[in-house]
Amino acid sequence: MKLVSFSFLALSFFFGMAQEEIITYGEASQLTPSVNSSQDDIMPLVSSDGQTLFFVRDAGEDSKNGQNIFRAKKTENDWGKATIKTSNLNNKQNNAVVGVSKDGNTLYLIDAYEKGEDDNYGIALSKLSGKKWSKPKYIEIPGLNYIANHFYGFYVNPDENVMLISLVSENGKGKEDLHISLKEGDTCWSTPKSLGENVNSEGYEMSPFLTTDNNRIYFSSNGFGGEGDADIFYIDKLGDDWFTWSNPINLGATVNSAGFDAYFSIGKDNLAYFSSNRNDGQNDIFTTQITIEVIGGEPVVEEVVVEEPVVEEVVIEEPAVEEIVIEESVVVEEAVIEEAIYTVQVAAYKNASNYDASHLVSFGRIEKVILDDGITRFTLGEFKTLNEALQYKKQVRSKGQPDAFVIMYSEGKRTYPELDNGSSTE
Repeated sequence: MKLVSFSFLALSFFFGMAQEEIITYGEASQLTPSVNSSQDDIMPLVSSDGQTLFFVRDAGEDSKNGQNIFRAKKTENDWGKATIKTSNLNNKQNNAVVGVSKDGNTLYLIDAYEKGEDDNYGIALSKLSGKKWSKPKYIEIPGLNYIANHFYGFYVNPDENVMLISLVSENGKGKEDLHISLKEGDTCWSTPKSLGENVNSEGYEMSPFLTTDNNRIYFSSNGFGGEGDADIFYIDKLGDDWFTWSNPINLGATVNSAGFDAYFSIGKDNLAYFSSNRNDGQNDIFTTQITIEVIGGEPVVEEVVVEEPVVEEVVIEEPAVEEIVIEESVVVEEAVIEEAIYTVQVAAYKNASNYDASHLVSFGRIEKVILDDGITRFTLGEFKTLNEALQYKKQVRSKGQPDAFVIMYSEGKRTYPELDNGSSTE
């Protein structure tokens, strides 16, 4: 006789909602006279902890000095009075802060410092020693040959491994074009490469700024049209490399004006800073609040198909003496597949802009999900097993997020597998 076993085809469906981020920029607001002055105030950049605002103030037509670095400290409701007390950072040339390390102890600066008075182009770094900044050290950028009377702009991200540069190149599309140089080893940088033709126009592109997730660059340009002289735009990374970007998108009339708008950067709580000469040609520093809203899209259906049925035939030999009859039996097994996705939740806020995730930038993109209660959840990672998610949670907690915990998505519900054996749902 034959014993025949069957396995049946099983289908599993996972229903989710596609998410879309809607980012809006609030009306521009001018900073108070504690920061802005009767001179041009430009190039604002806030430290990662949100406590120090660096910017540049023009020394004025009657001064032999160039542009100087000023700083202001955060008060309870605003910025304190700006001061020029920045040891070793200012000289007779044009100086500016173009990068602050994540821990706030390293500054990247425009000016070669160590070179002669007539050959001061370049970028340098200074480290905080006690309460004073060290003498800036010149950074050599391979293939970057500075040309007199040309404009060079820089930005170094808080992780200190990406440098954006605006410069005029032999193969450039227009005036200043945007380039990128990447950290190689502890001190070396790669030769700058252009970000591409769809990013750089026949006009100029300048004052680049990279968001902490490394996925968006803000910059100023007069080559794509807009509200006025130069407008602020952004581009989004479309691939895994650094050379595939979206077409430039204008921030719109709430930020840009008929004047010159540039030097856009983002501080703590998604409060952005930029400079504009919209008021009678005087450059002042303005702010705009960035609001991120996540909306749901169409249902997403994922079909998991188990392989075709497998039929096994087992032949049982008949005994020589006695005839043993084995009745035919059919064993039917139905495979039930339950799709579960595990992730790590790091925060939940009614106002998404209140959450600062700068300490988690090394983990990549943070997903934002808004449920029926109107609260935005911030989650990291996507795993197929609970153990993987728990190990990931440990890494997240070690980076300064002690309240991180694991969430499981299954059959359209959120469950908490670490609590009550996953029985708590919402």
